[in-house]
Amino acid sequence: MQPNLRLFEMLCELYDRQSKLLQPAEMIIAKQRNVIDRFVHLFSVGFALPVIERINKMFQEGQIDVSLARYFAIDVLDIIDPPYSEQFVETFQPIVLNREIFDKLTMSKVPAAVQFIQDIAAETVGDNNEGIVEHETICSTSEVLSEMVIFETCNVSG
Repeated sequence: MQPNLRLFEMLCELYDRQSKLLQPAEMIIAKQRNVIDRFVHLFSVGFALPVIERINKMFQEGQIDVSLARYFAIDVLDIIDPPYSEQFVETFQPIVLNREIFDKLTMSKVPAAVQFIQDIAAETVGDNNEGIVEHETICSTSEVLSEMVIFETCNVSG
């Protein structure tokens, strides 16, 4: 078995086990944050898609606190650069466009999230080979960017 795969499976098991501990929530989240740090490391050494898929699944099933999902995504945003693979965008974009994870205030504080959205929007517009782009994705991206402009205008004015 591949060493990264074994480590990934151990981290998944460790994260799940910590969720079941009878400890104060702050202690559990601190321990889970340590596991998230290890997930980010695995991501950085080439085990990206399984890690992102796992975080997505955990979030969809309510197994990860929104603050930890945000923590993971911000760490990932800090280490990635375009061009992005289509699989990566399909897997990671839903996290960044999720308004529960990245609300307006968070977006204003995390320029890397805005940059990622702009990068994938530019790649989508510039990619003539694909022909069709999902309408919902473009709307979500442009809505987020529009809300960012409104938010920044309000902050400057107010």
